[in-house]
Amino acid sequence: MGVINGNFESTPHAVGCILLGDNEFESGALTVAANGSVTEGALLQREADGKFSAVSAVKTTTYEEVVPPTGSSPKFEGWYEKDGTVYELSTDTSVGVGKTYYKQVVTVQEPVAVYVGDTLNNATGSAVDFEIRAAISGRVDASKCHYGANSLSAADKDLLRAHSIIALDVVK
Repeated sequence: MGVINGNFESTPHAVGCILLGDNEFESGALTVAANGSVTEGALLQREADGKFSAVSAVKTTTYEEVVPPTGSSPKFEGWYEKDGTVYELSTDTSVGVGKTYYKQVVTVQEPVAVYVGDTLNNATGSAVDFEIRAAISGRVDASKCHYGANSLSAADKDLLRAHSIIALDVVK
């Protein structure tokens, strides 16, 4: 691994390594879902209880039914109507009788660390906590970082950068 001094590591990492140069780490618990696994390079978020969990999607969009007050304009409010499985912005300027409207809810999971280590497998029927070391600052190889089966976009790299993790495109 290199020279480790507490939670700071300074080392010339091997070719193909996820870490690029000096990195800072934090030890803690990583909760792995039932029958789940976490592989090296997984983006991690911090839960309310202080534990890490793997980010499954950086941005998710859901829709919640709204009860429109009298006199509302679904178009002005930015509400959606459901057509089969597709949600479309409503063009109604007044609430339609018997219509159901939805508001869009966008949730962003902010990655604050990158998992560095061997694959963690949880073959049990309930969530399990593993003690890990996660990179919380420094440079990492963007091609080795992921959330779920997704590689990083430019926006994902910006989110990491906001937390002092620089995901670089490495030319081989």
